[in-house]
Amino acid sequence: MISDSVVTEVTFNSGFIADVSDLVSNSFPDNDGSIDITSQFMSEPNIRENIISKEKVQICSNDDPDSYFTEDKTTLANDLRQWFLEENICHSAGNKILKILNKHMNKNESLPNGTRTLLGTTCNITSYDVSPGNYVYFGLKLGIERNLHTYFLNHIQLPNKIYSNFNIDGLPISKSSLSQFWPILASISQVDFYTEPFVVGIYHGVTKPTSNNEFLKMFIDEMKELLEFGVNFNNHNSEVGIVAFICDAPARAYIINVKSYSGFHSCTKCTTQGEYYERRVIFPELGCKLRTDLSFTMKEDEDHHKGTSILESSNFGMVTHFPHDYMHSICLGVMKKILILLTKANISIRLHEEKIESLSSKLLNLKCYIPSEFALKPRSLNELERWKATEYRQFLLYTGPVILRDILPDDQYKHFMSLSIAIRILCLDNKKLYSYGHSLLVYFVEHFEVFYGRENISYNVHGLIHLLSDVEKFGPLDNFSAFKYENALYNLECKLRQTHKPPLQQIHDRIHESYSHKRDETVFNTSNPIVDNITVRDGHPTFKNIHFADFMLSIDCPNNICILDDKSIFEIIRIKKTDDEIFLDGKQY
Repeated sequence: MISDSVVTEVTFNSGFIADVSDLVSNSFPDNDGSIDITSQFMSEPNIRENIISKEKVQICSNDDPDSYFTEDKTTLANDLRQWFLEENICHSAGNKILKILNKHMNKNESLPNGTRTLLGTTCNITSYDVSPGNYVYFGLKLGIERNLHTYFLNHIQLPNKIYSNFNIDGLPISKSSLSQFWPILASISQVDFYTEPFVVGIYHGVTKPTSNNEFLKMFIDEMKELLEFGVNFNNHNSEVGIVAFICDAPARAYIINVKSYSGFHSCTKCTTQGEYYERRVIFPELGCKLRTDLSFTMKEDEDHHKGTSILESSNFGMVTHFPHDYMHSICLGVMKKILILLTKANISIRLHEEKIESLSSKLLNLKCYIPSEFALKPRSLNELERWKATEYRQFLLYTGPVILRDILPDDQYKHFMSLSIAIRILCLDNKKLYSYGHSLLVYFVEHFEVFYGRENISYNVHGLIHLLSDVEKFGPLDNFSAFKYENALYNLECKLRQTHKPPLQQIHDRIHESYSHKRDETVFNTSNPIVDNITVRDGHPTFKNIHFADFMLSIDCPNNICILDDKSIFEIIRIKKTDDEIFLDGKQY
């Protein structure tokens, strides 16, 4: 029922929270294996994209940017350099821009005549032969020091211990050849703000490196040194800790030197033996013996190993520090598989054509209701093969639970919801719910063949039962997802240009240019959100939008709906300023 009363004061939290504590109380699997998980989920607004906290919102004038950003003032040359790097301006275009600007500069002021001088581009490159290609090593310590300068200097006290995650994956860079990169990426982890991945080393060739140990040797040697001595920056010595290697299944198997995901003994978490069924390897077993770091080192399961990885020499947990990545195993693995089966499998599994069309229509109808926090709007199932990982995640956690209710039979819908709710739980920083999330995943895997066929119990479907151990060690799934590394790979590919220079030389130049420009990261001050589009109404300034560090609220749909602390729905009609505070006028439902 709609309340006509106008709410004149609300407060905000800059985080995203999904409150599932109320929905799980009556939703555990019964003793007979049945499950009832939908009644409270569909009746209560539990996905809380915009949550209210206890802080009042203070107005920030756009005329005073220092009130909400912390940044150093820079020269025109530094500003241009940063813009050239961020927008990936090619050297020829940069030369033209500099020529125009210099034409209008004062006599006592000037800019460099060429882009190479402005960016500090070097002609020298030290590359190493790593069969069958070439390899450039930039350094782990150099990347960490740059990150300390970017994220901590002038803003935050330097940490006593620096934790890092790593990602290794192949990147095809040509549609007309087998040319590919294999970068080693790293990022600072266990901090409460976003950090960009940086390149530690990068290989280029027509296939992946023949020897994983040769490929990793320089990286492992430096990592051992940093683990022993730490990093000294600004006369402050910080210890270095390694958290996890975040890789997809093929890359994970490659760097730890075990059977790939299509092998019978390929599970990196347990000793299950795959079964050959309907011309493919499936993994139907659930309660197999778990692998441990010690059992891996001792090679107790000889059929699992292809050789010894150089990573073992660093006393690194070869089982516990290689989690199943959320993006690849769940979004691009399980969720994509389900949608492909529902739309393209044999007639016993797939939906009827009219239901597929209805599902696509429902997705397209939701486009105008997707808030700005989502990078992509829903697309038709006709474009399913072109969907990105974020689109599969959006379907799993947000749109799927709404539109599948009238599409799937009740039992199959409940089965899908067991996956959706389980993954949402494991995305939360709430350890009390993790065991329940695990029980939902076990239920999902146990009943998968009922709806999708035994032949489709794949490596990724089996891997769902091992997510609990990963979230217990590393926290919510987003702590060890590959999303930001995938973005970094895309940005790396975008740095390549149509020139005569070899790809490895180009990447070396671009990274050297970025390293020669030490910038301070602009840090958003979450205690002072930004408002824009100021007008005056009834003697009070009013605004169209209010921006927080992680989300935006607006008077326009679809960014005008939020959930209050009491779980009521609030529709924003007006954002106004009164006595140096921001108030929201609207309707409470």
